Amino acid sequence: QLLSSISSQPDNVQKNLDEQLYKLVGEFHNKGLQAERFDRVTDHAKQVAIVPCSAETKEGIPELLMVLIGLAQRYLESGLEYDISGTAKATILEVKEEKGLGTILDVVLYDGVLKVNDQIVLGTLGEPITTKVKALFEPLPLSEMRDKKGKFKSVKEVSAAAGVRVSAVGVEDAVAGMPLIGSKNLIEAKKTVKADVEEALIETEQEGIIVKADTLGSVEAVVTLLREKEVPIRKATVGKISKKDIAEAESNYEKNKSLGVVAGFNVDLDDEARIYIKDSNAKVIIHDVVYKLINDLEEWYEEVKKQEESE
Repeated sequence: QLLSSISSQPDNVQKNLDEQLYKLVGEFHNKGLQAERFDRVTDHAKQVAIVPCSAETKEGIPELLMVLIGLAQRYLESGLEYDISGTAKATILEVKEEKGLGTILDVVLYDGVLKVNDQIVLGTLGEPITTKVKALFEPLPLSEMRDKKGKFKSVKEVSAAAGVRVSAVGVEDAVAGMPLIGSKNLIEAKKTVKADVEEALIETEQEGIIVKADTLGSVEAVVTLLREKEVPIRKATVGKISKKDIAEAESNYEKNKSLGVVAGFNVDLDDEARIYIKDSNAKVIIHDVVYKLINDLEEWYEEVKKQEESE
């Protein structure tokens, strides 16, 4: 699909695409890496495959998945093995309200087996939740799990690897991106979950900006990019921007204006924060495109710097 789309473009467009591509190949070369467009790669063990993609038209996404799956099957086979006799290990994709079921979790089960009445431990921003599986639902063939109109069937157990909807009591504080594991040893399971969560959430006493994102994976991505830009981070967590986040940013502002920022990726302010921000010196920057968020942050730094020079 992608290659036929490229070949159907006018000559000048194809030439421009090739120029941009080989500019990128040159940048890889400067880092000591060989690279080539995915369909021209002769040796995947030596060359980085470049897959042109469009976020707007979604072109290139099937080819990107094809390359990733192919590489995983060829070079990461042992990492794709799983144990269907072991305890369940999963990642929470989404937490939502379902009529008649209450709060339910859409999860990806990547190891082990999960059964109705199994004891599970799942991560939150506080202490891990311990509960029991009340019901399990699998998407019907050709149904997408996250599609609101998707159809499900009730099942007694699910083996990895699979997407599954979990109904359980007391999971209101669960957060997308958090781990979920089946457990016979509660103490060990809680330790494992806490360690996984602490690895991704950052909280220090040092000065720095406040970072909020919608999932653990997003937190890690934003933090990585900010560190590349040498932006100090005081706290990075999951969830909506709260009054406390703004208050912390305000205390930064008094010491260092440029650090009086809450950077939010794919999140919004909660009701209390919306009122509090009106009389606050803290700056809130929110975006659902991570690079735009970084750019807006850099523009803010420039603005503060000019202000200080002017003063």
